[in-house]
Amino acid sequence: MAFHDVRLPEEVEKGAQGGPAFSTTIAPLVNGYEQRNRNWSTARAMYDVSYGIDGPDLYEEVLAFFYARAGMFHSFRFKDWSDYTIGDDDIDSPEAIGTGNGVEADFQIIKTYTSGIYTYVREITRPVTGTTRVFVNGVEKTLTTHFTVSATTGIVSFTLGNEPANGETVAVITEFDVPVRFDTDMLTIAMEAVEAGAIPGISIKEVLGE
Repeated sequence: MAFHDVRLPEEVEKGAQGGPAFSTTIAPLVNGYEQRNRNWSTARAMYDVSYGIDGPDLYEEVLAFFYARAGMFHSFRFKDWSDYTIGDDDIDSPEAIGTGNGVEADFQIIKTYTSGIYTYVREITRPVTGTTRVFVNGVEKTLTTHFTVSATTGIVSFTLGNEPANGETVAVITEFDVPVRFDTDMLTIAMEAVEAGAIPGISIKEVLGE
């Protein structure tokens, strides 16, 4: 298996439905209470891309894409149009991803979701090349001169001598994709359904740790 650095057609991605999913086991107790167990420590996004296929031409593209990925075997990029940015590029408002100590050079891109006093930190491994801006204590740094960023791990690496000093905030503005794979090895779709715009589900799932 391998990660293929490609994406589905944009029209298909925009029409997809889905989002983050957790796994919870709920055991009802005899007294009417319940016991809940969180099975996954990390959310896993799931989508149905069939909603974005509105005709034979797009279906042919997705079919070729499916063949090239060997069904579930190879993973690929997916742009979730409902959630694909960190920070606000329009107003130069970056999001913090770490704090310097004068020695550490590598910082993982993350996105933090906050609701009241509670937060969820999401590791971002597929930033979009050419969209990542890096700031140290509010000062924007220069790609290659001050830092590099991996498009396949989401790690920002500061060059020698440019490591953030102790207490300095490292922040980013970037777009990102989700690493996913098809959730089936077989497409069973009739051309009548394609022409009618009533394609049955084509599921994809986020691949964690890849």
